[in-house]
Amino acid sequence: MTADLTLLWQTAACGLLRTAEDGTIQIVNETFCRWSGYAADELVGHRRVQDLFTVGARIFHQTHWAPLLRMQGSVSEVKVDVTHRDGSVFPIVVNAIRRNEGGAVVHDLAAYVARDRDRYERELMQSRRRLEELHAAAKDRALFAEQMIGIVSHDLRNPLGTVQMCAALLEELAEDAQQQGVIDRLNRATTTATQLIADLLDFTQARLGSGIAV
Repeated sequence: MTADLTLLWQTAACGLLRTAEDGTIQIVNETFCRWSGYAADELVGHRRVQDLFTVGARIFHQTHWAPLLRMQGSVSEVKVDVTHRDGSVFPIVVNAIRRNEGGAVVHDLAAYVARDRDRYERELMQSRRRLEELHAAAKDRALFAEQMIGIVSHDLRNPLGTVQMCAALLEELAEDAQQQGVIDRLNRATTTATQLIADLLDFTQARLGSGIAV
């Protein structure tokens, strides 16, 4: 049974470590050694776990991880970047507990490689940025369309005014009922168009809030 437990410890699907209170590694399994590129005898008693972290992760360990572990006795799902022996960097997620053993404080750590999670988070952030860009572009296009409607509606007033004046002049010169009927239809059409333009201008001003920008 002891041999089985040793094998389970050494070949577990996660990295397992025990450190002193200052982070000095006391025990480490083969899984974590394989991930980090170091042999166990290079780590045990020679390195602190935070020495394997990137600069940003070491700062996080000092300012957040260690104080939180002292205060509440455990931390869970803490994501940090570890520097491999060859200089490459890989992300891990760590769960840690603080306990007393033989009068000394030790920390037990379980670490999981988080490459897939890290990739997913990056893709999620990229998707969010793309959606924000698409939303901003759609908003700009909608605003431009509303401004164009307002501008076109405003500019249509002048030719319609000319048509109305001409209709009024023709009404004075009409000689029979047929001509008067044509002029009446012209007046009704221009009145309807003028009202439509007024409605479009009201709608545009309401949407834009403060009139049409130059």
